[in-house]
Order: sequence, then structure tokens, then C-alpha cells
Amino acid sequence: MYTKEQEAYALAEYERTGSVIETIRRLGYPSKATLYRWYERKRAGLENQHGCVRQYPIGAGHYSNTPEHPRNAPTKLMKDLHYGAHYQYAHDTKDKLTSMKTMPPELAEQQFYKPTTQGREGRFKARMEQIKEWHQEHDNQ
Repeated sequence: MYTKEQEAYALAEYERTGSVIETIRRLGYPSKATLYRWYERKRAGLENQHGCVRQYPIGAGHYSNTPEHPRNAPTKLMKDLHYGAHYQYAHDTKDKLTSMKTMPPELAEQQFYKPTTQGREGRFKARMEQIKEWHQEHDNQ
């Protein structure tokens, strides 16, 4: 495992020399695969391994705009307030999808996972595209 400083230094050296082999020879680290991965991530503008450039703070007040229908209703008061009353269970539908909105409006359009076409991620990417098309067809009905 390398520190952020080591990663930044190796990337700077690679950009200066333009050679993976020369960078590894001068620094003694990382492997070719690691340097290529770091460079691709930097080139794509990604800050972490999950593909999120922006960090979304989780804390007090950030769940206040969550729609009430997906919230659990474990108490009598919550049942009286109709928490979960309009919940749509996707597995009960033909397409296994619903048009129910579950994210707070300020996060609804964000894409937190950006799959590549490598390995199994290709299947995930195709499924995410199918879901997006389904929502374009059904959300405004």
C-alpha cells in the first residue's frame, strides 16, 4: 500500500519522464500495473477507487429531505403518520423496477457508481443503462 504522497510523486515523475519503466527505475516503486491504474484514475478525474469525485457529507440534517414512503414504520406514531404507506416493492412488479423516488432531491441525479466495461462490470453497466431507459419511459406516466 502506498501513501497519497508516494502516489502523487510517482505520477509527477511519470508525467515528467513520460516513461513507466524510467519512473519505476528511478523510484523503485510502484509496479507497472499500479502506476497505470493511478494514471488512468488521475486522467479520468477520479479521486477514489469508487469513481466519486465529489464527497457527499453524511450527518445531521442530510436525511431530512428523504421521502417518507421508504421509511420504516416500527412505532404506532410512525404508522399514524403514514410512514411507508406508499412504498412500492419492486419484486412485486413485472419489470422488478418501480418509479418510486427514494433519494433526497439534492442527490437524486447523482451517479455514485460508474462501472467500466471490464470483467463483470460490463454486465452492471448494461443493466444500469437498461434501468435508466426504463425510468425514462415510465417515470412520467
